[in-house]
This record gives sequence, C-alpha cells and structure tokens, in this order.
Amino acid sequence: LYNIIKEYEMHHLPTDHLWILKEGHCLRNQVMRLCESESGFSTIYEAGSIDTLIKIVDTNGGYTIIPELHVNLLTEQQKLNVRPIVNPEPNREISLVVRNDYVKERLLNVIAKNISDTIPENMLDERLKKFSIKL
Repeated sequence: LYNIIKEYEMHHLPTDHLWILKEGHCLRNQVMRLCESESGFSTIYEAGSIDTLIKIVDTNGGYTIIPELHVNLLTEQQKLNVRPIVNPEPNREISLVVRNDYVKERLLNVIAKNISDTIPENMLDERLKKFSIKL
C-alpha cells in the first residue's frame, strides 16, 4: 500500500486495484465481506494463491490482503509495504466441532494442540492458550 499511510481502517480500504483470491477460497470470501461495506468494487483482479497475489502486486502494482501469518514469509523489501488493518481488526476463528457422543477425547486434544502450536504465541487468545477438551 501507499507508504504515506501507516494503517488502514476497514471501511476506508480502497477497492481500486485490489487483488484477491479466486472463487472458492475462504480468504476471498472474508475479504469480499470486509470490503463491501460502503464502496463496492469497481475493479477486482483475481489470482489462485496468496503467493501468486504477492507476485502480481510486486509486478503490476495494486494491493492485496494477506493473513498475518503469511507476513513472515515476505522479503524484507516486501514487508516495508505491509500496512495493518484496524478498526475493526480482522480475525479468524478456528472451530473444532464434534458430535456429543464422540469419545476420542485424547485425539481431539492432540488435534487442538497441533493447531495451537502452529499459531504464534502473540496471536493466541487466553482461552486457547490453556485450551483442553473435556468430554
């Protein structure tokens, strides 16, 4: 995004020159919901993966929205162009849904731990830090 602006409020995101994922990606749906607030879309450019989006923006300009977890994979030069979105700060929630009569408590806890272990500590909420499934 533009170097002058240090952060963006969700309802002020420009939709011109926005690159998003193709139909079928959950991140695409989230971006569409977040950006549709007031302005609608005049032009949308699409790509098949987050890496492709980043390469297209590097080559052709414009901007895209990527998950915070992906920022660590950017080059130092690319990171200079990253701007946070605030007010409201976007977030994602992962849910593990099981039937009431499911009895594999240990397996569920292993899955939950594997998920939480992949998320940086600063991105975990207090509830998830001490999360354990009790059946």
